[in-house]
Amino acid sequence: MKPETETILGYAQLPDGTWEPILPAKRGYIYTQAFILCGQCQTAIRPQGGPNSKALCPTCYEQNT
Repeated sequence: MKPETETILGYAQLPDGTWEPILPAKRGYIYTQAFILCGQCQTAIRPQGGPNSKALCPTCYEQNT
């Protein structure tokens, strides 16, 4: 088995205002088939687990934090 990569696809803002990384989907978990899109530039972050209106792609995250 291959080890899973820890590539950060984007960031999701939590209710307390902190940011949590969005990682690739893990095998064996159940996700919604809704895209997570960047809240600013609308870039697709991940094709599962959405919707999340407070997510940012890595580029927008770097520009805004």
